[in-house]
Amino acid sequence: MIEENVMKMRIQMCNLYFRDKVRNRGWENQSLLFRLKNLIIVLVTYQVKFWAILSGRYSYLRQAELVLTTKCSLRCRDCANLMQYYNKPYDVDFRDVITSFENLVKNFEEINTIVLVGGEPFLSKNISEIIFHIAKFPQINHINIFTNGTIIPNEKDIYALKNAKVKIIISDYGKLSRKKYELMDLCKKNDINFHLKNEDLYWGDVGDMEPRKRTSGQLSRQFKKCNNYCRSILNGKLFYCPRAAHGDDLGYINANNEYVNLLNCNVSKREIMNIVYSSHYFSACDYCNYGTKEMVSITPGVQMQKSGKKDIF
Repeated sequence: MIEENVMKMRIQMCNLYFRDKVRNRGWENQSLLFRLKNLIIVLVTYQVKFWAILSGRYSYLRQAELVLTTKCSLRCRDCANLMQYYNKPYDVDFRDVITSFENLVKNFEEINTIVLVGGEPFLSKNISEIIFHIAKFPQINHINIFTNGTIIPNEKDIYALKNAKVKIIISDYGKLSRKKYELMDLCKKNDINFHLKNEDLYWGDVGDMEPRKRTSGQLSRQFKKCNNYCRSILNGKLFYCPRAAHGDDLGYINANNEYVNLLNCNVSKREIMNIVYSSHYFSACDYCNYGTKEMVSITPGVQMQKSGKKDIF
């Protein structure tokens, strides 16, 4: 008999799979008739996969972030990934990135998107090798790279970026993204997929790294409203979200056993699924505003400025 929590995971997985397939066919700004047609097409086309997921024969992951570096060319005051807290930013070990990715992907028949992030990912010396390696795996549908539009990739990186699976997402921070137009021209010239996030660029106030001291009930309600699908891999550890990953790395959060060590080649699929499709809150939730009324819209990319030896806002 299938355990109740296992069945819940499979239903959640199937739901995400269905929604992603519908979204991939185009959904925004479409007529009701077009949307209904797409729903029917997806239901018919992927019905075998739906049953395979529900029966445990097919595993699907919407998205996972691979952190390549904590180095960044900007110093954003409200960075949700906590780059502003790193006094000694570093590059993640190349071998750890590759090993953790391989031990993740072997547990899934399909991963919709692998996201390469920093810091600023184009500051990573190994980004081209990482792209080439990830793109070889047929389970991976898309590789997204989030950049702040301040760095122009070198020739070696450009060659890797031409892969059809790759898309560069350029976050437009106005004058701060000083090379965004040059980067866009480069993408057009080399047939590299890209998207400029400006009008659709949203930042929420996730708050500082002080514990909120919420009750168990409050944390449970917050977790249900969070809807965070950005599983994060940092230094070989798979966390539920970037907040947990970087909070643990910086020493603000004691994650205990709230992650999976992907550098362990014997890590089980069940361990991975328990993190990816968890229905229970994590320690990091008490250090975050996601899923609460405090999560309000803020101006993206506000920079910390140095005055003497101290950063001021």
